[in-house]
Amino acid sequence: MITFLLYTIVAWVANACIAKILYISIQPGQWLDKLLNWQNRLHAWDMQGKEFLVKAGGMCELCFSHLVTFTGFWIYLF
Repeated sequence: MITFLLYTIVAWVANACIAKILYISIQPGQWLDKLLNWQNRLHAWDMQGKEFLVKAGGMCELCFSHLVTFTGFWIYLF
């Protein structure tokens, strides 16, 4: 039981670190933005009116971290 709790705490901390690192990496001029043209995609989604994709994709740090956390939770379960 204690092992499960320790793994869970480590997973929470790792998930928070991954969310922050990914958010920083998609900012203009950073490596993921250059590799995937992320800011251009966000701009295109914004012009198409896809509000959820724009917010969860990185325009809103809180929304982005919620998406990463939700995804990380399911990865942790499986």
